[in-house]
Amino acid sequence: RAQKEKYLPALARGELRFSFALTEPGAGSDAANLGTKAVFHDGAYWINGSKMFITGAGVSDVVVTLTRTGPQRYKGITAFLVDKGTPGFNVAREIPTMGDNWDPHELQFTDCAVPDANRLGETGEPRQCDRVECGQAGKPAGGHDGGTCPRH
Repeated sequence: RAQKEKYLPALARGELRFSFALTEPGAGSDAANLGTKAVFHDGAYWINGSKMFITGAGVSDVVVTLTRTGPQRYKGITAFLVDKGTPGFNVAREIPTMGDNWDPHELQFTDCAVPDANRLGETGEPRQCDRVECGQAGKPAGGHDGGTCPRH
């Protein structure tokens, strides 16, 4: 409920832009092989890793970021709302493309502390990423699909 109160009114007014971060170097959009990790310590999740080809990340205020929180291939996946300006979160570079202007970026997470309040769903619950993607979370920023999550 707190997430809805914090993000949805501004999103509905067009004041917030979101991106969806799944794709990684070496794993592509294969969620089972995510390398970006989130570890809970001292009241926050500490995210480390990188994402590639994230549509609209250069103009997004919030990035829905899929991370590895457990050893299981799919059940070890947790999504977080990472706000622009969070220490340790960096929109590293724009990735040049030919044709369509879809604004892909590389993202880096280095000891990026995200509060538990920014966790989407339960830790390690893979069905949450279906809800995020089916809800089109990645579209407000760039207008393209942000990726695909596994079906169970």
